[in-house]
Amino acid sequence: MPREVHIAIIDDGVSADELGIHLDYNIEIDRNLGTTVRANDKMGLSHGTLCAAIVLKYNPHVKISSIKILNHHLKGEPVQFYAALHWCADHNIDVVNVSLGSTYLNEKKQMRETINRLVEAGLIIVCACHNDGYITYPASLSNVVGVKCHTSQQLSQNDYVFNYYSDEGIDVTASAMHELSLPFFGSMICSNSNSYAAPFITAYISKILYDASSSYIDDVKIQLLQNAKNYNLTGYVLPVSESPDWITGAFIFLKPNALLDYNGLYFPHFKAIFVYEPKAIAAYVREQLTSLDKHKFNTIIIDDALMNEKMFDCIYRIASEYQMNIVYVGESFFDIPSPVQSINIKLWHWSYKRNIIHYNSYATASLAIPLIAIFTSGQIESFNLLNRLKEYFLGENYECFAVSCEPAANLYDIEYLPKWSMMHYAEDTAGYLSSYLRRTSSDLCVTTFEVDSRPEIGKFLCFLEADIEVYLYVENELVRIIDHTDEVKEILTTTVKTENFVEIVAGFLFKYLKEQLN
Repeated sequence: MPREVHIAIIDDGVSADELGIHLDYNIEIDRNLGTTVRANDKMGLSHGTLCAAIVLKYNPHVKISSIKILNHHLKGEPVQFYAALHWCADHNIDVVNVSLGSTYLNEKKQMRETINRLVEAGLIIVCACHNDGYITYPASLSNVVGVKCHTSQQLSQNDYVFNYYSDEGIDVTASAMHELSLPFFGSMICSNSNSYAAPFITAYISKILYDASSSYIDDVKIQLLQNAKNYNLTGYVLPVSESPDWITGAFIFLKPNALLDYNGLYFPHFKAIFVYEPKAIAAYVREQLTSLDKHKFNTIIIDDALMNEKMFDCIYRIASEYQMNIVYVGESFFDIPSPVQSINIKLWHWSYKRNIIHYNSYATASLAIPLIAIFTSGQIESFNLLNRLKEYFLGENYECFAVSCEPAANLYDIEYLPKWSMMHYAEDTAGYLSSYLRRTSSDLCVTTFEVDSRPEIGKFLCFLEADIEVYLYVENELVRIIDHTDEVKEILTTTVKTENFVEIVAGFLFKYLKEQLN
């Protein structure tokens, strides 16, 4: 017998009387995180009430609860949202419908940590993205079902398409113009807004969960993909993540003497294992997974020197057995296996990002914000440098967008752009970055590359027209800055000591760049 699915609407409140329904819970969480029970009074046709009406139109056989965190201006605080999600997890909610989010990069970390923790516990979160097309958190996170409306209005009320190579992390495009018949307001058609597309997908997911043996997020996304209007039976079987932002803890398999700054990893739990016999890596992996603590680790991370197609296939089979995700942080070319639909594991390979860039089209456009290209030589900790710069700018209320061409950047909350794409699809890759940045709240973009790669990616940089180029020579303790904003000028310093290079350079660059922004 189908189970009863419980949906929570996190919004500005749902009026049970206006809909003629019973709410299982009807609460409000205020800005001080106080929780109160709300009366089922007639509050008018609120945004939350419309969202609930859309859910009930497509599936009247669900339980509905309301969590009010937004005021009449549809404004609220992030802490209220986090508290609401935790409340849902504590009260056995199956699906959460969310029509809110943040476009600020400084909210991404907390959003990701909260979402990942609760999704691991079994919560399904459906979230509308920003109506102006901005990258939105949590809608753009891969552990959320992100939804947007179809702007050309070519989808019927019951249709949706799956965005397989989404460059914004939004999984589904659906119709939002639903015909509703309400007890006190009569017939109406919803406006074409992302927040009215999301409840339709919420209702659709509730039907998936009726007879589902698993409510895991990837099982839900596979069902959404297979039932989408644009699904091709010979096509894809598992959604692709733009970045592996779902890691809560990882076993990191590295070649001996590999350099990795553990302090900068975005996820809290990790265990580094050095592999001295690369051909026996599968045995290393199995040995670690036999003592698996499911509460801490959900991912296997493997570096470049340890991988080829045969080894990857072997590790994939082991990971499937233990239901562990896999992240490959190298750039070798090999085919990855087709995922088995019944196995709940995520994969990330650098080619996923390459394909996202390749299968979308972008117009070449100059950046509206300053671009700083940092070229490094020697064993400089570029990820640490980028994150220090981000922290400095954030402290001054600037949003700094950091980019690297190293796949491991994904582990440090830094945007990854494949160097292969920069070399072979320079214009498309430049177009991707400029398009992505236009959809963020960033004030500047900082990138790092190896000095030796400058000739290879020169065409890519020409399309973007870097405002400032920085050359860091660790061996000579030298910093060289070339400023292209007005007239070409250089600033040189030889006072940077190697042992404090990253910290001193980050502070020096921040001071200089801040002056240019002002």
